Amino acid sequence: MKKTTIFALVAVLVLVAASGAFAWGGRGGRGMVAPGTEGTTAPVMMRGMAAPGATGGAAVPMMGRGMARRGGMHSNPRMMQGRGMMSVWANVEIPQEIRDKQTEMQKLSIDMHAEMQKKPIDRAKIEELYKKRVELRDALSGWRMKTKLDMIEKLQK
Repeated sequence: MKKTTIFALVAVLVLVAASGAFAWGGRGGRGMVAPGTEGTTAPVMMRGMAAPGATGGAAVPMMGRGMARRGGMHSNPRMMQGRGMMSVWANVEIPQEIRDKQTEMQKLSIDMHAEMQKKPIDRAKIEELYKKRVELRDALSGWRMKTKLDMIEKLQK
């Protein structure tokens, strides 16, 4: 009887330790912001560092608990590459027209999600909002590509 009690107690402790470790960063503590999600949990100083046209700093990885223990962003070479690109985007002045399109795209996204929550849904309205959002996204993407190519040409001279 005593052996089974000890075995059960050890099993419970192992499960508690494993679930605690998973809650603090899972396997390796790779804390990343899911691409395309609003309301990112990135540190405040990093939220504005995303490439122009990315909403809410969603393209910026957050400092996960596991990363802080291993030396932070400097220990991950992929993040170093991203930081270099961020500094290039920091020198780009975003025209007011592009900022307006970013804002409108965010509003359309909010409206679209609000329509999806209604019962019954208005499928035609949701599809119309989505179509407008995609058009804006394509326009912003085109602007980013053009700007990026301009920067490359400028740096190659």
